[in-house]
Amino acid sequence: MAKGAVYFHFPHKEGLAVAVVEEHYACWPQILAEVDAENLPPLETAIAMLDRAALAFRDSTVVQGGARLQIERPQIDAEFSTPFVDWTSFLTSLLAQTRDQGQIRADAAPPDAAARALVAGFFGTRHVSDVLHQRTDLGDRRTEIRDPLLRALRT
Repeated sequence: MAKGAVYFHFPHKEGLAVAVVEEHYACWPQILAEVDAENLPPLETAIAMLDRAALAFRDSTVVQGGARLQIERPQIDAEFSTPFVDWTSFLTSLLAQTRDQGQIRADAAPPDAAARALVAGFFGTRHVSDVLHQRTDLGDRRTEIRDPLLRALRT
């Protein structure tokens, strides 16, 4: 697309940045709908979402661009959605359901704390993979952080 065409649709850089971040966030409900169609138990839904998110971060330029813009948000004069909040809420809900079904150890971290740890671990791993290996190792790295955390929760 020519530079003039971009500025026709987005009169300033901030508008373009907001549009990219909005498209980034629009990917997650689509992926969740795909996962929901599989009728998985709550914990397996969480795992599937994290796995598909890792693939999206590895393969989707929109997801990659939105993530980068979120990191650079202090330098951009625009309002973005607050990152990580929806992921934490989503995972907390799934972990609470898993706990209520008796599939999480009684002495495990509460669902909200476990969700924060999963989100921090997943997104930290995504960022490290991006910086050090251009996301080529993201598949392996996501399991290195996810599996020990989930093992610590399961009965």
